[in-house]
Amino acid sequence: MTGSLDEIERKLCSECEPVLTQALQFALRCREREMTRGQRAETRATAMLGILGLIATLAVAQANVLVDVQGGRLALLGVIYLASLAFVVRGLYFAMGVLRGRMVNQINLESVFDFGGLNSKDALRKETAWLIWETRELRQPNNAKLWRLDRCQRSGFVAVILLGLFGLVLFAVKKGGWDISGCWSVVFGVVALLVWFFEKNLFNAIPWSRG
Repeated sequence: MTGSLDEIERKLCSECEPVLTQALQFALRCREREMTRGQRAETRATAMLGILGLIATLAVAQANVLVDVQGGRLALLGVIYLASLAFVVRGLYFAMGVLRGRMVNQINLESVFDFGGLNSKDALRKETAWLIWETRELRQPNNAKLWRLDRCQRSGFVAVILLGLFGLVLFAVKKGGWDISGCWSVVFGVVALLVWFFEKNLFNAIPWSRG
């Protein structure tokens, strides 16, 4: 840690105090943006927990309709239902991963004593180096939070689609008398597994999902 800070301080080589002051203000803004980025990820993850909880409640409420279904129909509906629950659990796992606390290295409060004996330029240089170092320490955990949030949102999206499909198939079975072969449950199970393992590639292939 010390070597890294020393290296940053050496790069702050300007001897112009206004320039060092401007560098300090810039470092402050960068750290604030990085902290805000992590806080926003946690806020969105909290919202996703509520959404996924609602989806799970709806899924559990639909379980009783499987009692009146038999044969290939039951197999297909069961696979869709279990797949939707699996994606809900996956989304919850990633949401909790965003909110899970992680120790991030920070400058100790006692480091303020390091200012003793420094002139104003060296003090500005040292404080700026601290801010740059702390911002770097925040970046990797925040990137991990955003990665987990992205997976959480995608899992929730797939779970909603699966529950909608569950409702459509159930309607076709009960109202339309749709007879379903058991092989369809196998086909859908394979498709669900492909989505589970390759959802990133599938979403990246959709233009709007890339932002």
